[in-house]
Order: sequence, then C-alpha cells, then structure tokens
Amino acid sequence: MKTETMTPKVQRAWVLSQEIHDGQMYGVFPYVKHIWDVYSMGAEHWPDDEDVLVALLLHDGPEDTSLTVGDIRTEFGDRPANMVHAVTTPSSLGNRNIRLEVLFEQLLEFPEGLKVKLPDRKANVTSCWTEHNPMLFRYYKEHRKLRKRLRPLSLEDPKLMALWADIDKMLGWWDPDRPDKR
Repeated sequence: MKTETMTPKVQRAWVLSQEIHDGQMYGVFPYVKHIWDVYSMGAEHWPDDEDVLVALLLHDGPEDTSLTVGDIRTEFGDRPANMVHAVTTPSSLGNRNIRLEVLFEQLLEFPEGLKVKLPDRKANVTSCWTEHNPMLFRYYKEHRKLRKRLRPLSLEDPKLMALWADIDKMLGWWDPDRPDKR
C-alpha cells in the first residue's frame, strides 16, 4: 500500500480508517483491505480530488464503527461528510430492501456519493468473485434495481459510467435496450 503520495488530509483519513476498523474482518482479510481496495478503485478515477479520496477511506465508518458523519464533517469538511452520508445505511434501518431504498433517496439528494458507492460496489463484487463468495448472487440480483435508479445520475460523468461498465461486465450485465452493447 503506497501512501507516500497522499496529501496530509488523505493520510489522516487513512490512519483514522485503520484505527476505527482495527480488528474487523472482511471475509478472511483484515477489513482495511476492503477499504484500500475501494480507495484504489476510486483513486484511479479521482486521483487529485482530496475530498473523494477521504470519503472513499471513511465510507464504512458510520455503518461499522463509532465514527459518525458529524465526526467526518468536523475533521474533514462538508463534502466528504456528504458523500459518506449518501452511502451510509445502518443495519438498524431494517432489511436490505429498506436499506436500498434509503440509499437511493440519499444518493438522489447527494449524487456525488456515487463516486464512493460505485468503487465500493466494484470492490465488493471483485471480492466475491475472487473469494467465491455466494454474496455475489445478491449483488447480481440487486444490480438491475441499482442500475435503473442510479445510473441515470451518472450519464454526464464518463468516470462514473466507466465504473458502471466495469460492474456490468463483472456481473454479466448488458443493457436490454441496447443488445448490441453486450
């Protein structure tokens, strides 16, 4: 993990992420591997956007640790806090379908959160593929709904569209309205 090119602000977020996820696991790996994977996938598209990079590193904090969106806002500012808020759906909200509806509402309110959600989804799908995790089927089933509700928010952004294309390809998806684009 190369951190020497990180700005001080992004470095602080990386250190905080390691601290708050200490001892947590993501499958058979320490949780920070997932955080790094999401960061790396997002950094490919927004390498110079400090706020996006911070949000990528802290995106699971409010769901899985005691870190709050308010903490992120205080330490790192409104924009990364808003992106993290847009993708935060605590399990206390209810079942997965309810959480997806909340996610849709939050991303409609703050669509820039897709700069976090799509690298996160790509990292999740990639991990399921490589670890032969049956969660992949859940991601496959959810993809149509995600795509229908969220992809229209991405149409003007080629970087987001590239992430959609990557996820589509991993899940064997093609646009039924454009069968030539398989």
